[in-house]
Amino acid sequence: MIPVFRKTTAEPPPRQESGDTGSAATVQQSQLFATLTERLEPEQPLSVLDIGPGVAATLEFFSAYRCRLQFADLFDLLPMAATEEGLTEEQKQQQLQQQFTEALALPADARFDLILFWDLFNYLDSSALAALSQALQPHLHKGSRGHGFVQRDRQKTPPDYGYGVRSENSFTIKPCTRQGLQKHCHAQASVERQLQGFTIQRGVLMLDGRLEFVLHAC
Repeated sequence: MIPVFRKTTAEPPPRQESGDTGSAATVQQSQLFATLTERLEPEQPLSVLDIGPGVAATLEFFSAYRCRLQFADLFDLLPMAATEEGLTEEQKQQQLQQQFTEALALPADARFDLILFWDLFNYLDSSALAALSQALQPHLHKGSRGHGFVQRDRQKTPPDYGYGVRSENSFTIKPCTRQGLQKHCHAQASVERQLQGFTIQRGVLMLDGRLEFVLHAC
């Protein structure tokens, strides 16, 4: 867990994405991210959880705000699964939730205004998706929001990307390789069934079959 506060000195060096291919980052436009940032004021306190590796673009963007930015890179810890034998389905789910809670390693009193999921859902099956949302529930409040991408089209293989926030309406994306991780496609209705504490407020289907979504705590 890496807490980062408003930047006052030189920009930290970017952290290399696990499985980085060495390819240059490109820019991807976002139709939804601005809906989460357009009402923010520079001096308004903001708490953000980035479920990915820290990259310079994200640090630079949030340095303009009075922001507490925390990173909990779950990609390096996947896959997660209940491994003990003889467990009931309920016990397996509880064990999986505990694994996510330990991996996130969040302070008990942490509450987040915004959670950046990126494309994590593409690497979680339905049980893992539910367990992640259960682990995050204690850290939500009524105004909590989330953002990310999920592969909706089962005829297309989800791409491996590392993401960063470039501006209010764009991200940096960089190809990476996540070897050994099974990929999962999720319909929007399936995501909403598994997520506890969140509902999908808006979704935009992209040309490559990915769904960009905005979540609201419920």
